[in-house]
Amino acid sequence: MTLISIVFYLTVDADITHAMDEELSYQSVEDFAGIEVPIRESLSKHQFELQDKEGAEEVLLTKQTDKEEIKVVFSVSSILDESADLDDVITTADDDKKTDETNTNGASALSLALRVAITKVSKKDKGTMAFDLIAKEDEVSLINIEYNQDRSFLLPESAYQSRRGSRRYLGPNCLALDVSLQQSFQSYLSNTGINQDVIKLIVDYAQYKRRKEYAAWLKNLGNFTDN
Repeated sequence: MTLISIVFYLTVDADITHAMDEELSYQSVEDFAGIEVPIRESLSKHQFELQDKEGAEEVLLTKQTDKEEIKVVFSVSSILDESADLDDVITTADDDKKTDETNTNGASALSLALRVAITKVSKKDKGTMAFDLIAKEDEVSLINIEYNQDRSFLLPESAYQSRRGSRRYLGPNCLALDVSLQQSFQSYLSNTGINQDVIKLIVDYAQYKRRKEYAAWLKNLGNFTDN
């Protein structure tokens, strides 16, 4: 490799590192720990335990009662913008940047695909009822309700892709159901603990999680390109 080539690559690496450091400075203004702890404590008051590993894409919430076990799962890649649907659950880097800019202005456009799985503790032969939801801070849309005899459930986007390719009938699009029936299912979810307060906490945590992982991604790549 010639001296000119070496200088070129060093310059490119320096430019990338500088750009990432600059972007990281915008993402690190807030204290991440100061955001996470209050959300965890609030979820705990609703009897939900939040399980999240640093660097992991998926987040799991669990709640155990005498009658039921409730699991809520979402993926950072299932965060949607206002115009997205379940065919487009993976946000692009440009979408992330636009969302972050919107959040900075105080108006969140974040929507989140959730899967809620409910099993009967005392009746293990009853399988699992799983709900696919699109959640915002101020509203929840019920997309699909699926019954699984084997008590299994999938991540929201995986479940949707599976539904599209499966020959087994997994239920109608819930948006096409009678409004009173939709409201009945939403009331059922609320009675199990998936109410508006919990949904808002989950959406807030998803937003925090995405920002935290994005900052870690920037830091890791910046360290790699730093000479």
